[in-house]
Amino acid sequence: MDIEDIRRIAAVVECGSINKAAEQLHIAQPALSRTIRKVEAEYHISLFDRSKGKQSEVTEAGELYLNMAKEILLVHNAFLAQLERRRQRDEKRILFGLAPQQAIAISSKILQWFYKNGAGYMIDIRSASSRRLHEDVMRGEIDVACLSVTRFKQGLHYEKSSRAFTSIYLSKQSALLSKTYQVSEYNIPVVCMKDLIQEPVIANREGSASYNNIRLLCEKFNCDVTMILEDNMYQRMHLADEGEGNYVFTATGSDLLYSCADSGRFVRLDPKDDIEQWKYLVCRNGFEKTEGYEALRNCLTQCIWTIM
Repeated sequence: MDIEDIRRIAAVVECGSINKAAEQLHIAQPALSRTIRKVEAEYHISLFDRSKGKQSEVTEAGELYLNMAKEILLVHNAFLAQLERRRQRDEKRILFGLAPQQAIAISSKILQWFYKNGAGYMIDIRSASSRRLHEDVMRGEIDVACLSVTRFKQGLHYEKSSRAFTSIYLSKQSALLSKTYQVSEYNIPVVCMKDLIQEPVIANREGSASYNNIRLLCEKFNCDVTMILEDNMYQRMHLADEGEGNYVFTATGSDLLYSCADSGRFVRLDPKDDIEQWKYLVCRNGFEKTEGYEALRNCLTQCIWTIM
């Protein structure tokens, strides 16, 4: 069995008959029949109930085969799409992934740096959740990403880039607004974990950096907290504006969302309560040795990491 066999049999099911499928595939009907018999012989099954005349009714074993075939075709088509994107990719183009709050805060600085100092490189910034970007690097969809990481994948290179901190966008109605205080380490107010868990917290979905961070904090303090999970970052901020809870996320010094929210309601978790977190530059093994990676690293070192 090969990909072409799978395509042909899937077409028979889609068209409802061998003759119609042969017309659609632009092949002779006997050739299509031979494909069916070949696969049936290989697996010792009958794919179609031939007692139904010209209509090709799928047997139970045929349904199992078809489910498998659909998955294989999806993976194969995705593979072909990735190959095509790689063929089209300019060697001087760097596909760089950032989480939404980072993209808002630092994209313009990165673009300006590459315009002035990029030695002919073009930076293409993609924005998605840390979880999605991690998967995109693994699949080769993007070259490198800046991520909050709790699990490390084989085949990828990780370089610590900057410290990250538990940050909170307080609800308009939050009692924590009157419980903030200053510490010498930060230039914005902080709250303690004991107070934070008294109100619902809003976070990204399970498996995300913010979700994992909250779970680790709860383990550290042997406590629990009511969580409202929302995929969309802007909706998470909106929920905080509506008083549903406090939006908790992982941020560096440069990517708080002052520009699109009430900056007076941004606080951090007290450093005595927080856990150690890092943003990582993540790429496929080997890409860290390229000139493109070095150019991106120089950019981040000169104009981004200094304020993270």
